[in-house]
Amino acid sequence: MSTAFEIVDSHHHLMELGKSSYAWLRPGAMHRYGKVDPISRDYLPRDYRADTSLYRIVADVHVEGHRDHHHDPIDETRWLAELHRETGIPTVCIGSASLEADNVAEVLAGHAAYAFARGIRSSPEAQALLGPNATSRSVSMDDRNWRDGFAMLEKHGFVCDLLGLYPRMEKVVRLARDFPRTTIILNHMAYPPADLNAEGMAAWRKSMELVAPCGNVFMKVSGMCLGGPPWRAENHLQPIRDVLAILGPARCMFGSNFPVDRLAGSFATIVKGMRAAVSHLSEAEQRGFFRDNAARVYGIALAA
Repeated sequence: MSTAFEIVDSHHHLMELGKSSYAWLRPGAMHRYGKVDPISRDYLPRDYRADTSLYRIVADVHVEGHRDHHHDPIDETRWLAELHRETGIPTVCIGSASLEADNVAEVLAGHAAYAFARGIRSSPEAQALLGPNATSRSVSMDDRNWRDGFAMLEKHGFVCDLLGLYPRMEKVVRLARDFPRTTIILNHMAYPPADLNAEGMAAWRKSMELVAPCGNVFMKVSGMCLGGPPWRAENHLQPIRDVLAILGPARCMFGSNFPVDRLAGSFATIVKGMRAAVSHLSEAEQRGFFRDNAARVYGIALAA
């Protein structure tokens, strides 16, 4: 299978453990893929380039890495700006913000001061998934303060990467309808059931159908190891084709979730599996999935 096609990676992380602390990366900690020890170390542009060296990564989107609560959320964007100037990675970034916080206006303005910032990620109601690793308190998408913070995104032209779980899609629909000029990007396929049980998958598909009419909601096909490690193409083919059919290929995009998904498989394994899953699409639709959709959503100018 050719590796010559171009990729815009819509979701990855960089970490320098000496600059910050990440409770979820402490030695012995458990991730949904297993122990985090293999990735509990610095992950810098050179490491990302090494992992992706077989492919033409023409742009990338760094998504905030769940630093611990007490850190200044702007500090990560400040650090990334240095890497961006020195290495070109990341191309753009998505910062951290607690939308319900009293200082949210200040935090958003701080991110917006950096030209390569494109928005923030929020993880409301995701404590069942993140536990103590959540970067904000357990807060509902219906919370007035959280929604007031969300309303401020439009002022900066920011998107919202949303770590939303599929049982919460009714709230995502309300959010999308109430703020139609703000783009919402659901992370990691909204977390379909990891064990692929029939009842859970039916509920996940129904939740995708709920959000389908909301044209300002997009989906990252990323961050999932269905059926458990290692990453197997056969476990992902049908769920990926389901979300493509329900939302449409123009609203879905590839994301590697590296280095986290190194716990599940190599970059090549995941890309090859996803290429197989989208092989029924037209050439233009496949190019959109791997390249153009993310570039459009995140405002990335690509060479013709």
